[in-house]
Amino acid sequence: MSDLKYWVAFNRIPGIGRARFSQMETHFGTLERAWNAGTADLKAAGLDARSIEVITSLRPTLSPDGELEMLQRYGVQALTWNDASFPSRLRRSTMYPLCFTSGAVFSRRTNGRLQWWGPGGQLCMDAR
Repeated sequence: MSDLKYWVAFNRIPGIGRARFSQMETHFGTLERAWNAGTADLKAAGLDARSIEVITSLRPTLSPDGELEMLQRYGVQALTWNDASFPSRLRRSTMYPLCFTSGAVFSRRTNGRLQWWGPGGQLCMDAR
């Protein structure tokens, strides 16, 4: 996902959670467009004044490329709610637009239940 670095960068901004991610994704289509949006465009997306202030003040201090490079350096994978391997329980949650994992993540069905497995064969999540 070429947009991933913007998801990671927005995730570093306090107060920007699932609702704001959803507003920006719906309005702009991509978070890259949201990242490059001006104040008026962020307001048109439905963001409140406080969120716009935080975004516009912190955005110059963050590097989307740098954020993604740091994750890669430490072997951390970021998944957005749009990724097929994003855990369904988190997708249904009201809190998490993004999750992070170290190592490979894969899912499989066992006895009709979808399970997510992480590094070393460790069961990460079991969805009923």
